[in-house]
Amino acid sequence: MFRAASVMVALLAASSPTFAAKPPRHPKLLVMIVVDQLGSLYMARYGHLLEGGIQRLTASGAYYPNGEHDYANTATGPGHATIATGAYPSEHGIVNNDWIDERTGSTVYCVGTRSATASPGSLRAPTLADAIRLGSVGRSRVLSIAIKDRAAVLSGGQRPTAVVFYDEQKGAFVSGSYAEKTKLTWLEGFDHVAEAAHGTTWNRLRADVDYEVATGPDETPWETPAVAIGRTFPHALGQGLAKTDPMWLKAYRMTPDALEKLFELAERAIQAEQLGAGPATDVLFIGASSLDFSGHMFGTYAHETLDMLLRTDRLIGELQRRIERRLGRDETVWMLTGDHGMADAPEAVTAFGSRMSRFSIDAMSLALNAELAKLVPRGAQAPQVVSLDPPQVYLRHSPAVDRTTARRALAELLEATGPVIEAHAVEDLGAFREPHRTWFERLIHPGRRADVYVWTASNALLAWESGSNHGSPHVHDQRVPIAFYGPNIARFVDPTPVSVIRIAPTLAWLLGVVPPSAAHAGPLPVRNLARETKAN
Repeated sequence: MFRAASVMVALLAASSPTFAAKPPRHPKLLVMIVVDQLGSLYMARYGHLLEGGIQRLTASGAYYPNGEHDYANTATGPGHATIATGAYPSEHGIVNNDWIDERTGSTVYCVGTRSATASPGSLRAPTLADAIRLGSVGRSRVLSIAIKDRAAVLSGGQRPTAVVFYDEQKGAFVSGSYAEKTKLTWLEGFDHVAEAAHGTTWNRLRADVDYEVATGPDETPWETPAVAIGRTFPHALGQGLAKTDPMWLKAYRMTPDALEKLFELAERAIQAEQLGAGPATDVLFIGASSLDFSGHMFGTYAHETLDMLLRTDRLIGELQRRIERRLGRDETVWMLTGDHGMADAPEAVTAFGSRMSRFSIDAMSLALNAELAKLVPRGAQAPQVVSLDPPQVYLRHSPAVDRTTARRALAELLEATGPVIEAHAVEDLGAFREPHRTWFERLIHPGRRADVYVWTASNALLAWESGSNHGSPHVHDQRVPIAFYGPNIARFVDPTPVSVIRIAPTLAWLLGVVPPSAAHAGPLPVRNLARETKAN
C-alpha cells in the first residue's frame, strides 16, 4: 500500500507543470511585448500577411491563438494589469482606464495623471516584474517602455529601474518620476518627436500586399475624420495644424513614427542599461499602442490598421534579430500577447454581408437622463448618467432618490434599449446568467464599483458615431494571441481557450521564480521537458 502511494505521488509530481523538472538555466533577458488591440480577429484575418516578429513568435514557439481576457471589461488598463499580475481586476483593482470613486464621487485615472508623475499607486497586486526583482534580491533590472502611460506604468510594477512613455502634452517621451532612474541619457533626442514628425508623410509599408483585397477600399463612410492625419493614403502628418498644436501632439501617437521611436528607444535602453549582461534575468517590457489608435479611428477593415499591424510585425522582428546578435539566440525568453481585441465597425459588417447596429453613447445618455428625471418632482435634482462606458455605467446620485432604487430603475431602462440584453444594479450582480456573472464578478473591486453593469448584444456597438471600439466581454474583444518563444520552450499550436492570467505564472515558471502573490492560476505547459533533460 505504501509503495503504491509512493508511486502515485511520483507520477503526479512528474506530470505536474509546477513541480516537474528542475528549472532550466536562467535566461539573460525576458522580453514581454503587449500589442494594444492585437486580437485573435486580426491574426485570423491578416496573419498570413505577417513575415516578421509576430509571425516568428507564433510560428516557432508555444502558441495559443485563443487567449482570453475572461472578465467583463476589455480595456487597456485592466488588460495590461491582468497580464502583468496574473490576477483579475477584482484583485488588482484596475477595473477600467478611469472609474468614479464610490466615496468621493471623483473620477480617477488608473495611473493617476497623464504626465511624468503617473504612478502605479492604484495597482493593488504585485506584477511579474516585482516578483522577478524580489526573486533576484533586486539584481534584475526592469525597463518598461510604451506609447501609452498606463501600459508602461502598470506593466513595470511598483519600482522598475526605468519607465518611459509618450507624454501627449509635451509631444515627447518622458521618464516616470517614481522609477529608480529618472534621468536617462538614452532619452536624449526624444523630447520633440512629435514636432520632428510634423510635415512628414505616411505611406503604405509593403508594396507586395494588396491592401484593398485584404481590407476593402481605403476610404469608407465609417472611418472617423482623423484630425491632423486625414483619411486616405498618403497621409500628410500634421496637416492643417501647427507642429506644437495640442491636437497634433495627441494625434502623433497613431503614426508610424511614434511606433518606430518606441522600438528605437527599446534598443537604446538595451545598450545603455546593458540589459542581459547582469547577474540575474533582466526584464524589458514594450507596449506597442499605435495599432489601437488606428483601429479606433479607422476600424478593423482599414488600410491604416493593416499597415500598422505590418509595421509592428516588422519592428518586432528587427528587435529580435538585434537582441539575438547581442546576447545569443538561446539567451532570451519572449512573450507576445494583446491587452484586448476589437469589434468590427457595424457599417463594415453590414456592407460585407452580415448585420450589426451602431448606437450612440451620447444619444442614449440623454434619453436615459430624460427618463430618470421622471423619478423626482419637477424642478428637483434627479439622478443622472455621468459615464456610459459599457459594461460599466456610473450615476451622479440625488438625495431625493435612494441609490439602490436609482440603480435598478436605470438597469430597467437600459434593458429596454436596443443594444442591451441584460443590465443589473451592482447589488443584483448575481442575477446575470453564467458565464456572464463570473466575468462581471471579476470586475468588482471595493470602492471602484460602477452603479450598473450591462451586457450588450454581440451584433451591437454602443460607442461613438464612427470608427470602432472594444470593452465588451464578447469573443471579438476577449480573444487575443499568446505566444512564448525561447530556450527550452516547446513548439506547438493549441487552439484551446486559455486565460491571460496564466501568462505571469508561466513566465515565472520558465525563469525559476515564485509567481506574483495574486497569480493563483497554474502555468501553461510550454516547457520542452525532454530537451531540458537532455541538456542537463
